[in-house]
Amino acid sequence: MIQRIQSVYLFLSGIACLLLLYFPFYKISVLTDTTNMFDIQINLWGINMIGAESNVAVVVVLTIIISILTIVTGMLSLFTIANYSRRELQMKLCKINFLLITGLLACMVWYLDDATKILCMEQCEKDVALGMFLPALAIIFTFLANKGIKKDHDMIKAADRIR
Repeated sequence: MIQRIQSVYLFLSGIACLLLLYFPFYKISVLTDTTNMFDIQINLWGINMIGAESNVAVVVVLTIIISILTIVTGMLSLFTIANYSRRELQMKLCKINFLLITGLLACMVWYLDDATKILCMEQCEKDVALGMFLPALAIIFTFLANKGIKKDHDMIKAADRIR
């Protein structure tokens, strides 16, 4: 259950994926002239302009694929914890989750590349936000969980062989 270290890793992986729903993964600060400046935050719910004047249109683009992948990877990590008695299934689910999180990170980078090409105007300062690091943390935690599950599986096989 949750007292096994791989369950803790899977829980942390699921939390890291689900926290991506709340944190932006990229920020762009745009300086329109010497006095006016506004920020653009790119998160899973779209592109939000903060501090823009009333004549600047607010762009909201839904990122459905990235949002769905985020929810699926977070829930799959938490679902994998519930299958603690079936280690082989857990290892397969961890591998699937590893691939899904890698795909999520690739989609985020692809979306970010397209968004910065469109949004970066005259002078802009780009910053990577916390949300960009959360999938990388989830990948590390999923890898560690898979390693722990495999270690338990090998230990139980060795114990069965001794009997």
